[in-house]
Amino acid sequence: MSYAGQVGYIRGLQADIPVGDSFIAAEYALGLDGLVYFYDHAEAFIDQEMTAAFVKHMEWPANLPGPYVVGASPVLLKQLTAGYHIGVTATSPGFYGPQGRSIRLGLRDADMNSKMESFEYKGKRITNFEMESSALYGLSKMLGHNAITICAIIANRVSEQFAGDYQPHMDKLIRQTLDRLVGV
Repeated sequence: MSYAGQVGYIRGLQADIPVGDSFIAAEYALGLDGLVYFYDHAEAFIDQEMTAAFVKHMEWPANLPGPYVVGASPVLLKQLTAGYHIGVTATSPGFYGPQGRSIRLGLRDADMNSKMESFEYKGKRITNFEMESSALYGLSKMLGHNAITICAIIANRVSEQFAGDYQPHMDKLIRQTLDRLVGV
């Protein structure tokens, strides 16, 4: 079986997850890009119930790409994530508006980030934003691969905390992940 993964730095969406040595493993990836729907049989790999709950909670507009939720590899989740925060990573199709940033332009839904922060499904909540996890999870599931993303939180949008020098945190996360992969 092949493996795919991502280790990166990210901005958090939950006030109780501090910046720095807080590492988040995405048990689920929430795609806001519609990517998997371009492939045959993608629906078989999507968590339909969580996706529907998200769409309802967000009052998702019909003219935006359809959201989807895909799970991480249970094998990698078990092997690599001891001591980490476990959450749902929201994957946006862009850095600005899709992540709730306005640049002199109003947002269609000015409350998008606060709605994402308050979304909870069976104890799972959206912990962070980034731009790759849902594609990695969806394509990996469809191709029979294992995938997971683990991120260091270098900024928290809710508490407005920022890690000054994030490189030591990234180095620690990379070393821990590699050690856990090889069973050190």
